[in-house]
Amino acid sequence: MLSTYLIYIYKKTVIKSMNSTRFAISIFELGVLLIAYILDKNLFTYNQYLSRRTIKKPMKTMFKPTHIE
Repeated sequence: MLSTYLIYIYKKTVIKSMNSTRFAISIFELGVLLIAYILDKNLFTYNQYLSRRTIKKPMKTMFKPTHIE
């Protein structure tokens, strides 16, 4: 998923970063990683909710589906 790829990038930058500017960049990337993880988790639970649903009628939700099944 997206978050695992970002974790890989984050680990690579942390290993490389030893001076202060690279450290600041890695802290910024950690914030981005956290946001991506939260979005990823919400999308995952929403997809679980869609797959668990048995009603054929489309429900009114705030999310817009990316693809029509």
